[in-house]
Amino acid sequence: MNALVLVIQHDPLMREVISDILHAVGHTVVEADDACQALELLETHAFDLLVTCQQPEPMTGVVLALEAKTLRPRMPIILIGVNFIKDASLPFIEAIIQTPFSVEELQGVIEKTLKEAACP
Repeated sequence: MNALVLVIQHDPLMREVISDILHAVGHTVVEADDACQALELLETHAFDLLVTCQQPEPMTGVVLALEAKTLRPRMPIILIGVNFIKDASLPFIEAIIQTPFSVEELQGVIEKTLKEAACP
């Protein structure tokens, strides 16, 4: 499945690593370095998946996820960060990846999340 993925990451090196992993498995990637740029892109593109970091200035990844769900309610969201646990307080986030993560872990979570989103 070739998905259109929005990657939001304030650290350019980490953004490049995540994008390279997504490209390697056949996905099309659009990058944003902050939450404001991401929200602008969400208004004009029908992304299949959003992958965001914990702190995509000027807001948190959780706040960005809430805003993104307002614009694209069916788009799955993966949050990459430290000390997050997927629980009932974050129902709008489909998956959480703890840092540090492996390439295989990221690929697996992305593919699982996209597969689950395709089967309502």
